[in-house]
Amino acid sequence: MKDKINLGIVGKNFGYKVIYNAIKDDKSFNVLGFAFKKKNKVKELPEGIKIYQNWKKLILDKKIDSIVISSPPLTHLKIINFAIKNNKNIFCEKPVTTSLNDILKISELAKNKKIVFMVNYEFLNIDAFKIFKKEYLKDIKVKKVNIDWLLNVSQSKRSSWKNTHLNGGGNFFNYICHVLFYLEKLFGKLTIYKSKILNSKGELNYDFIFFIKKKKLKFYLILKYQIIKNPNHFID
Repeated sequence: MKDKINLGIVGKNFGYKVIYNAIKDDKSFNVLGFAFKKKNKVKELPEGIKIYQNWKKLILDKKIDSIVISSPPLTHLKIINFAIKNNKNIFCEKPVTTSLNDILKISELAKNKKIVFMVNYEFLNIDAFKIFKKEYLKDIKVKKVNIDWLLNVSQSKRSSWKNTHLNGGGNFFNYICHVLFYLEKLFGKLTIYKSKILNSKGELNYDFIFFIKKKKLKFYLILKYQIIKNPNHFID
């Protein structure tokens, strides 16, 4: 087994500001390259990290065995397909693509490949989730889940795709997918029994009812928005 994972990162913004800064001091990783446009150079990269203006050239680098994909979702399908064909391990930001058909195509292509493919739903691995599921959830009966989510959003043109569902953004791709994923991991397979969406004065109210393992669980999610310069979000 290799001592380090030789990594290439596709995408500058989240790829550099979040992913790179999160792993740069981790001895398990050796970041060898970034793929982004020349005009997006960053001065903080140490010597030895190569900048590729073409993501295909990064993937074709034989020294790189794994890639992180943090570019906009509409670019994911082509990058993933090329990476699979070249036997690269893949860590991809969500959404993996913008349609179920694309996911099925990727799954079929990767089926007989000896590669690792992960999507960025990593919060389930933090201690709080593990302890809650293992030590507390088994002893309590959950009948209703209320989630009140405040979204501080930006109208920046740079991230305009984040506001459009067809481009891999919007409420479901950006936010609700996280909630559904973690609920399934905590409570089991979800089946949507009924759903209702209300729109009122800029506030989106998502009211879902699920059946989980033949036991009825009501799930309510309220999304509230406000425009600020430095966007962030938190859950109550």
